[in-house]
Amino acid sequence: MDFGPVVSIERLFDPSLALPFAAFGFAVAFGAGLLAGFVKLRFRVKTNYTRKLFHLLVFTFAGVAAFLGGLEAVLVYGGVATLYVLVAILLDGGNVLYEGVAREDDAPHRSLYILIPFLATAVGGLLGNVWFGPLAVVGYVVAGWGDAIGEPVGVRFGRHPYRVAGLFGAARRTVEGSIAILLVSFVAVHVAAVFALSLPWNAALVPSAATAAGVTIVEAVSPRGLDNSTIQLVSTAVAAFLLGGV
Repeated sequence: MDFGPVVSIERLFDPSLALPFAAFGFAVAFGAGLLAGFVKLRFRVKTNYTRKLFHLLVFTFAGVAAFLGGLEAVLVYGGVATLYVLVAILLDGGNVLYEGVAREDDAPHRSLYILIPFLATAVGGLLGNVWFGPLAVVGYVVAGWGDAIGEPVGVRFGRHPYRVAGLFGAARRTVEGSIAILLVSFVAVHVAAVFALSLPWNAALVPSAATAAGVTIVEAVSPRGLDNSTIQLVSTAVAAFLLGGV
C-alpha cells in the first residue's frame, strides 16, 4: 500500500472536481450546522449532543469525499467547510449556526472552542493524508464515530470522572465515555479496513482492536480541543503500521 500522496494542483483546481466537492462541503457543513442548531433550540437538547451530531456528520462525509475524490477532494471539502466555522463565529451567540456547536460550559471561550478544534481537525486530516495516503480514512471514521460517542455517553451515563488538561483549564472526562470510544472506534476501524481499504474482515480484527485501544488512551490524555488532531494521527499511524502490510 502506497503512502504519502502528492497534491495535484491541476486536479485541485479542476472545475470537474472542485465545483462538486465545494458544493458537497457547503451542503454538509451548513446542513449539519443548521440541523444541530435546530435540534438544540427547538427541542432543548444539550450542546454536548448536538455538537457531536455535527462532528459525526462532517467527519463521516470527509471520509466519503476522500473515498470518492482523494486528497484534493478533501482539501476542497474542508476549505469550503471552513466557511461554516467563520460564519458561525461571526454570527455569535443566539444564532442557530453558532448555538448548535458552542457549549455553554466553554464560556467565556465558546468561540475558541469552535475554532481551535476545527483547526486541529484540519491539521490532523491533512497530515494523515500526506503521511499515510488512503489510510487517512481510518482517522476520519475514528475521530468522527469513536470520538463523537465519548462526550454524549459521558454526559448521560458517566459516573467515574477524571480530569485532563484543557486549553483554558482542566477538563472533565469519564471512564464510561472512554469505554464507549474504545468500542465504537473498534467498529469504525474495522468498517474502514474492510470496506474502504478492501482488507479481509478476519485479518483486520486484531489490528482494529489494537488501533481502538491506542485511540482510547490518546483521547484520554489529549488536551480538550486538540484531540481531533491527535486521534486522527495516532489512529492512522497505528493502522498504517498494523494494516499496511495486510
